[in-house]
Amino acid sequence: MNPYWISGWSFNIYDHLVDQGFKNIIAADISEIALNKIKERLGKEKASSVRWIVDDITGPVHIQDLRDIAVWHDRAVLHFLLEEKQQKMYLSTLKKVIKKKGYVIIAAFR
Repeated sequence: MNPYWISGWSFNIYDHLVDQGFKNIIAADISEIALNKIKERLGKEKASSVRWIVDDITGPVHIQDLRDIAVWHDRAVLHFLLEEKQQKMYLSTLKKVIKKKGYVIIAAFR
């Protein structure tokens, strides 16, 4: 099964995906502290079901190596991508890592 990418700080979706038996979950954030809080909340066993990546989407290093992401979910990313260069990098990364006919879900604040 293709991997699922979910970005977001203390987002509870990880708990639900792991509990439902989803595999190949990737959690990424610019903040290692934020990811560690999620790991702690999940517990060691559930956290081991998730691939954890600390990276900056505006200048990705590790994220650029991902391929065939089936579902990409980003929470509040548009709030932080204020410069055109950052927005272009984000779009370029999406085009590179999302599998053909994959899904991108972007949540935004109002």
